[in-house]
Amino acid sequence: MSFEQPIEKGPEEQLYEKARDKAESFLNDIDPALKVRVSSVVVKTDYDGSKFRTMALMFTHSNNPSIKWTMEVSADEYFDERFEKRVRKLYTGIKSELN
Repeated sequence: MSFEQPIEKGPEEQLYEKARDKAESFLNDIDPALKVRVSSVVVKTDYDGSKFRTMALMFTHSNNPSIKWTMEVSADEYFDERFEKRVRKLYTGIKSELN
């Protein structure tokens, strides 16, 4: 007997998957070695030690492990050009710091 049932994705996870898909549509134009994934992390607060789960996009570079960053997104960010501009600006800033 199997008790496996599909796990429904919540709105936050769906949002991040849409943002990941959007990022994947332009990352190759920025740098073909850039990759993005949805990451879920548990954060411990400083003030009372409580823990909570949050999500972020994790950007990595397959040829240069020094090029990496995480990014949170808001509900409307992946729909317009601001999202792509922010990704490009972060990548350019990190790359210039390494040179």
